[in-house]
Amino acid sequence: MISNVKFSAIRMFAAYDVTTLNDPISREEIIKAVESAKVRTATGFDKIPAEVLKNPTAVELLFVICNGCFELGKVPEQWTTGIINLIFKTGSDDRKNPMNYRGITLVSVPSKIYCHVLNSRLNEWMEANKTLCDEQNSFREKRSCEEHIHTFNKRICKHCSITGICLKEHHFKTVKELKKDTQAILNSLSVYKEVVKMNRQVTNDIKWIMKGICGMSVVKDCTDFQKTKQKSGVYTIYPDKSGSVKAYCDMAPETGGGWTIIQRRYDGSVNFQRTWSEYENGFGNANGEYWLGNKYIHRLTSSGTYELKVVLISSSKTKGFALYKTFVVGDAASKYTLTVGGYSGNAGDSLAYHNNMQFSTTDQDNDKSSSKCVTNFGPWWHNDCNKSGLNKKLSTGLYWFAFDQKCSKSVMMIRRIY
Repeated sequence: MISNVKFSAIRMFAAYDVTTLNDPISREEIIKAVESAKVRTATGFDKIPAEVLKNPTAVELLFVICNGCFELGKVPEQWTTGIINLIFKTGSDDRKNPMNYRGITLVSVPSKIYCHVLNSRLNEWMEANKTLCDEQNSFREKRSCEEHIHTFNKRICKHCSITGICLKEHHFKTVKELKKDTQAILNSLSVYKEVVKMNRQVTNDIKWIMKGICGMSVVKDCTDFQKTKQKSGVYTIYPDKSGSVKAYCDMAPETGGGWTIIQRRYDGSVNFQRTWSEYENGFGNANGEYWLGNKYIHRLTSSGTYELKVVLISSSKTKGFALYKTFVVGDAASKYTLTVGGYSGNAGDSLAYHNNMQFSTTDQDNDKSSSKCVTNFGPWWHNDCNKSGLNKKLSTGLYWFAFDQKCSKSVMMIRRIY
């Protein structure tokens, strides 16, 4: 069974950086694996042939599913089960002799694609970091068993002068010939006739993939982690099918858990005086100071009902909070317009003044002021100019008019209500 595939720097890799091995799976990796999948081959228990997966819709689904499996360290049960099929050996003439058969295991094609991605990633990393010794050849490019059998034999002949043990190359079939024979056998198997029924199965197959074959729905935000994750930390979430993003999840019991952090400021290590593109795509480190990204905040808040909680630490180290039962960020066409309401808390409502305002950055001035509010108060949903500004320079203090005009720390977090 494939499980917990996250790579860690254990023993032989202790001196190496394995960070890149744990990056989210990219679409390019999925596309490459799908392109390598052979058609007209048998399926596993899930009855999904490679032909069904060679289209953009299926690639997108595999992208989401494989990332979900990789993050959770789990795979669907269908991927752990195989069908053993017996093949009569070429050149044999007695079909009653069990020794004239060899067994092959038919497994899920989506699982092969997932394994291909992981294997390719690990192989590339090992080659790049030179962790393989020269004796490890058979699975490496241009180092096949056939090539080394002949190399080894020639060296024996050269140094020992014992011609009797030298292998004659014509005794061996080429890789191309072996592949041809194997394909002829596979084409003769009755199980491959199932592919003929593919047209009737396509609809059901796609629906099956869409169920979220990792045993749970795709993790949309930190709220989805409440049943499976007990600790706060950085996790990969999927606001929609457009892609994933890393976010810090506050799962602390005292906060109720399930909060997706969209902004955090506390030490000034990250510059927040940035451009439209940077605020759109997000920046910083999810383990430290960061902005999740306006496009991700929009995708989340436009697909459900979200509440916003702003936690502040004043210049005198007093803690305050502002909770909003309504929080929505519009799309790029609306300039990520803010919709906010339903305030409660002890920090005062310094966000209502910014309701229905567009987002402004260092290179896009969308406020109502004749001056450029971003210069003094940082990128924000400025009005004329503001009563809050949590993205201004930390050294000058974060601005929340009703609580403190020089706050030392801030956290903005959202949670899906339904």
